[in-house]
Amino acid sequence: MSESKSQQLQNAALRIAIQNRSGVDLTRITGRTAHFEPLPEISVQPGQHVVILGVGQEWTLSKIAQRVGCNGSVRVIESEQAFLEQVKEQANGLEEQLGYINWRFDQTSLDDLRTDPLFLSQEVTNHPVNSITAYHHLQAVLETQRQDRPLVPTASVDMVIITHVINTLPQPRTVTMLSEAIRILRRRGRLILQLLLADEPIAKDMPALPNGRVLRSIPLEQEIISLLTQAGYYGITYTQRAALPMKVIKGVELRAFLIEAYKGEQAEQIDRGHAVIYRGPWHEVRDEQGHSYVRGERVAVSEDSYQRLQQAPYQQDFFGLPCYLEVLANHAPPFDETTPHLRDPQITKGKKTVFDLHSNGCDPSSGCCS
Repeated sequence: MSESKSQQLQNAALRIAIQNRSGVDLTRITGRTAHFEPLPEISVQPGQHVVILGVGQEWTLSKIAQRVGCNGSVRVIESEQAFLEQVKEQANGLEEQLGYINWRFDQTSLDDLRTDPLFLSQEVTNHPVNSITAYHHLQAVLETQRQDRPLVPTASVDMVIITHVINTLPQPRTVTMLSEAIRILRRRGRLILQLLLADEPIAKDMPALPNGRVLRSIPLEQEIISLLTQAGYYGITYTQRAALPMKVIKGVELRAFLIEAYKGEQAEQIDRGHAVIYRGPWHEVRDEQGHSYVRGERVAVSEDSYQRLQQAPYQQDFFGLPCYLEVLANHAPPFDETTPHLRDPQITKGKKTVFDLHSNGCDPSSGCCS
């Protein structure tokens, strides 16, 4: 298929930008007012609890506050007072529109969601840090607060949205931010990550965003996957890639991406006889744990993997095959490498049991092993 006229012009502009070693701001040249692609219509459900790290687009707070309803909540956390004031202005009139308030604002470090800044302020006021002893006391009470009463409790939210502010932190703090996000997410909670990625390594002289935020780290397109995987996320998906780079610096393209990921959690691997069939269109795919799924094959999976593959973002790619004969979780044998890669259809249909694959074929729930 031949390229359209507009595509040819765009590619020509990109070639010129790449050859211009001094750097080119393509968003300014093209007259675009949006420097990141609009966030998609995020599938937030009523009653869910959402945390937004960094002030995002104007619609984000109002739309999400409306969707989660009075039983849900939206929490905006921002490190810069000026940007926090911007989002507070967006909330003007929102209570009158919705009839309730289900949002709050916090100003604190974006990679520290444990320390309560109000508690810290009150502690310093009541106990001024004017000696080494006072400093050690402050450290001790802060550690207690972080553990017992963190600003955002562990496993308390359903979705975390991180805007492009992730690029304003040095990489070690980016890693900490991703770890904090996964801490506060519930199991299988969802991360929405909006950021700039580079197609090649970029020099240390980072540009600034149009709103004045200074960029301090821009991961490579494939590097962000490693950071997310190491933090414990799964189901990582590149949801959007901007049509144009935001900037081209010394031949390196800085382009906006939207990435979605889910919180993983190590669970006991038990075998309840379940299987899945990968639908295609690829011949074979492999998940984060290294499990392979060949199109059309009845693959044996653990209970945890089965439940995960029946939910977003995988459910459209797999047929789930539950075992007709229920195997109670508290009696199910472990799922390990001795389990055949393919599931025998007779186990699915209950003619055989998963216990036939293991030591003595005895089902503990029948009482024969007591």
